[in-house]
Amino acid sequence: MTYRPNAWDGPAATVRGRDAVTAAFADQLGPGEGPVLGPVWAAGERVVWAWAWAPAEDGTVLCGLDVYRVRDGRIVAKDGYGKITTGA
Repeated sequence: MTYRPNAWDGPAATVRGRDAVTAAFADQLGPGEGPVLGPVWAAGERVVWAWAWAPAEDGTVLCGLDVYRVRDGRIVAKDGYGKITTGA
C-alpha cells in the first residue's frame, strides 16, 4: 500500500507499507472526533471520497477529497487533497 498525504507541514512524503500507513493515519487523526465523511464516487479502479472537518474557532473549514486506487477489492494507493475554506 502507498499513501501520499497532503503537505500540511512541509514537503509531502510517500508512505509505503501497511504498518507505516497505519501509523501515518493515527498520527494525522489523533484523538477525538474525525472529519465528517461525505459522498463516495467510484469508477473502475478509482474511488473518490469527500470529507470535511468541523469548523475551527475562526469559522474556517478544512475539507477535501481522498483518491483511492483499488485492485482485487483492496486499497493499493491513496492520495489526499485538501484546502481550507471559509465555509463547508
